[in-house]
Amino acid sequence: MKKEIFLKISRIIIAIALIVYLFFFLELENIISSLKNVDLFLFSFALFLLLPNLFFQFLKWKYLLNSVLDFKDNNKILRSLLVGLSSGIITPMRVGEYYGRSLDLKNKTITEVAALTFIDKLFVLLTVIVVGGQFFVFFLSKYFQLNIYIQFIGNATLLLFLFVPFGIIHFKNSNIINRLKKINLANKLFLKTASLNKINNKIVLVTFVYSVIIYSIYTMQYTILISAFSINPDFYNNYLLSNVTMFSKAIIPQISFGELGVRESTSVFYSSYFNVLGAAAFNASVLIFVINLLIPSIAGFFFITKKSK
Repeated sequence: MKKEIFLKISRIIIAIALIVYLFFFLELENIISSLKNVDLFLFSFALFLLLPNLFFQFLKWKYLLNSVLDFKDNNKILRSLLVGLSSGIITPMRVGEYYGRSLDLKNKTITEVAALTFIDKLFVLLTVIVVGGQFFVFFLSKYFQLNIYIQFIGNATLLLFLFVPFGIIHFKNSNIINRLKKINLANKLFLKTASLNKINNKIVLVTFVYSVIIYSIYTMQYTILISAFSINPDFYNNYLLSNVTMFSKAIIPQISFGELGVRESTSVFYSSYFNVLGAAAFNASVLIFVINLLIPSIAGFFFITKKSK
């Protein structure tokens, strides 16, 4: 009974916080200004790509929940994903998503869902570092004349991140972990996240493939939106800019709501290197936020206010 009351209060708080964010913190002037200058055909195409983007995010989250927590209710899985986005957008570094995803998974603990959400986010970060990092090394070599050896070392170092999740799988039974389990607090945490022991090489590989697909759709959207604000769009340069921006954003600490400001400033900073107008880069960054975060978050708002069955 207490848990039910706590969940209801949580939903009310998140719903109110989202409304406050939309009306008082969201930079509506920038969004309206961007929409006035955009190529409607390209914008519509980027908007359409939200559907496959969300679809593959759903498939990845569903796969993790099915494989690790043995949770198979597709309706609640979708609600969990969208409510998580709503919770994340109103908190710095989107930390609210770790709790928000648990609201509709009532027979699973908050700790379990938060830990699995961390795994989901970890693969997103690894994908950006590994894939986006290759473009960043190319950017540095092109504009700062890096020699071939430094390029090779940079690319090889980034590729090593591919082995991080596989290393974690084999590390979980190491002597270090066994020693940590002797500490009372650490042991309680390990017990609460014992379900993560089900994660194996297959789950790691499948989750990474989903993450690469989602990243590819995202950078395609970003490229299209930059082109939508360009007079003579160069899709190749715009694609490079999208990847370099994504990589740089990933390694910069994000303390703003919904990552606002970080993406825009990073995109504008690199725009001159790729012969893209700063205004085009800025507007594209605003609209990628609207499409991939704001719209799904508003959809999530209705799930927050509607009780699940």
